[in-house]
Amino acid sequence: MMQRALAFVAFAALLALAVRAEAMETVVNVSNVGLYVGQRVTFCGTISQTKQAGKAFFINFGGHYPQHRFTNVIFKSDQSRFNLADFAPGQNLCTTGTVKEYKGVPEIVLTSPSQVVE
Repeated sequence: MMQRALAFVAFAALLALAVRAEAMETVVNVSNVGLYVGQRVTFCGTISQTKQAGKAFFINFGGHYPQHRFTNVIFKSDQSRFNLADFAPGQNLCTTGTVKEYKGVPEIVLTSPSQVVE
């Protein structure tokens, strides 16, 4: 009976560790974010430039457009959920999402303020 109880405790501990590891995000920055295309990550960096252009608001990192190295994009349909004035050059920002690539530049599309990590 004691062996069964110990085995159950060991199994529960391993399961808890696996769940915790799954919940953790990979944290990346402007120098390595391109390696994570297709993966869900937390990106942290210093905003270089913000720009409203057409149907999107761009938050660029690692330089100004078109030499930037990463961007967060908020499309017009989601902009009412955010206070765009909260995003300013020189500010440190962390966001979570799936890294995509658009015209050779990695990006995370922001659709919810919950993607902005405090």
